[in-house]
Amino acid sequence: NGWFIDAEIILELRRKGILPVEMPIEYIDRTAGKSTVSLYTPVHMVYEMLKYKKAVKSRREAD
Repeated sequence: NGWFIDAEIILELRRKGILPVEMPIEYIDRTAGKSTVSLYTPVHMVYEMLKYKKAVKSRREAD
């Protein structure tokens, strides 16, 4: 869960030979509230990518 979940879903689909399709959306500017993105967010995302890469490598070695 978190910021990397979108990328993880796409990578898992591609790994299984399923090509995801893009669906257009209507973007609506924020009118209230504050962003939850911080300086820590990119660091955490890189950590999640490395963790995912390690998990994929472990699965391949187990097969």
